Amino acid sequence: MDSDRRKSLKAILKRLENPAAILDKELKCVCSNRPAIFQEGSDLAEYFQGDIRPPVERTVQTMFTVSGKSYCARLFSLGEDMLLCELFGADALMDMAEKTDLYQKTLPFFNAVEYSTAKLWQTLFAMKDCIKNGGDIKGFDGRFYYLVSELSSVVKNGYEYSLMLTRRDLSIINIVSLAEGLVNRCNTILAECGRCVKFISDTEKLLVAADSRHAVTALTNSIQNALLYSPRDCVPVMTISRCTENGRSCVFIQLVNDSSLFIEENDETEFRFRRAGSGIPIIKRFAEEADGRFFLDSNGQIVKLGIVIPEAKPDVNMTVEEGGYSYYDTGIPDIVEVKMREVIRLFT
Repeated sequence: MDSDRRKSLKAILKRLENPAAILDKELKCVCSNRPAIFQEGSDLAEYFQGDIRPPVERTVQTMFTVSGKSYCARLFSLGEDMLLCELFGADALMDMAEKTDLYQKTLPFFNAVEYSTAKLWQTLFAMKDCIKNGGDIKGFDGRFYYLVSELSSVVKNGYEYSLMLTRRDLSIINIVSLAEGLVNRCNTILAECGRCVKFISDTEKLLVAADSRHAVTALTNSIQNALLYSPRDCVPVMTISRCTENGRSCVFIQLVNDSSLFIEENDETEFRFRRAGSGIPIIKRFAEEADGRFFLDSNGQIVKLGIVIPEAKPDVNMTVEEGGYSYYDTGIPDIVEVKMREVIRLFT
């Protein structure tokens, strides 16, 4: 690199407040504004989460971990042979969050927790009054079970969403096997109320680079939404197929159901509309972190929820999980059981 270009690149770095570095096509540090973090000439590939392979044709966001500290990293191309890498720590991210819509995205989770907690307290006070007046408290056990289940559901969603914002454990997973196993478990639980979900795939194996825990959370919320927003006799259908988008081979996950939103002012209406805002941000976030996109379309009463994410190839640098979906009974309901129990409550 000639001295004039190096000088111009250093001038760019000086204008950046956050830690930043210029990387070559091999992800080696050319120069930086924080030598303590970016050592000139060092290979930085191992510090990035995921596989970053030049040429980087568009902005890439990932995690960068050095000396036990993690940053959010943003990389974009400065030409065919150079990348600019800028790091954002917790303080910078919080400052950015105050200027963006992050709080609006998390608000549905806090609203749902507050509402569910209020209902639990109301029932507790009602039982207390019943005991005080010598009444019969039979039936309160069932009411408390469902209220705790509902609170657990929204808390689990909030927790999983926070994980999606702060960490990823990427691996190569067979999304067909994972989704089919998840649908089968959902159907086993749903047998109690007569509801079910149909699964269709034109292949037995499609690989994606994703966090398997986040995938289970997103797909479970997709299934629950389809069931909560459809009549009893509707069988939502999940399909997985290969497609091409912007020249890339992608995996297309779609869930189709017949929507039936009640217009009566009753608990069922309130329950359906209140739950609408909780699952969608999780599904959308999963699609985005897997470098894909999410959509929700409706045509009359037919609702189509879709996730399109790039197909991945086996990589020696990433764990390959081809076993699909697995469940370990710990004695405490996991997110799948909690979500399906909410459906059972509505349809029994």
